[in-house]
Amino acid sequence: MKSNKLSKKLLIALGWLSFSVGVLGIFLPLLPTTIFWIIAVWLWSKSSPQLVKRIYQNTRYGQGVKDFMEHGIISRKAKYLAVSSMAASFLLLLVFTNNPPLTNIIVGTILASVALWLSSRRENTNE
Repeated sequence: MKSNKLSKKLLIALGWLSFSVGVLGIFLPLLPTTIFWIIAVWLWSKSSPQLVKRIYQNTRYGQGVKDFMEHGIISRKAKYLAVSSMAASFLLLLVFTNNPPLTNIIVGTILASVALWLSSRRENTNE
């Protein structure tokens, strides 16, 4: 039983860490909020339902997190913002760093894969 309490506390702590990084994303451009809150909800869904409820009640991000967690839906606007941010980040990486070509290829492949995955998610038909 002690192990169960410890794992619950660990999930809650990791959820808070993810939530906190998401809060930073509110103030720092190019750092996403929603994905870190989705991770927090996933962690808290296994340890603290009341914390999940608090995120769902957030007026700005709550509905998007809830739509994704419950229905796998990502709004078209969120898709455009995410893919545009990834493209801008990759462009900044290419212009302002002197990475080896293999690093740029790896980063570009990861970002393109995430962009394709995001683009393939269902959208809310009531938008």
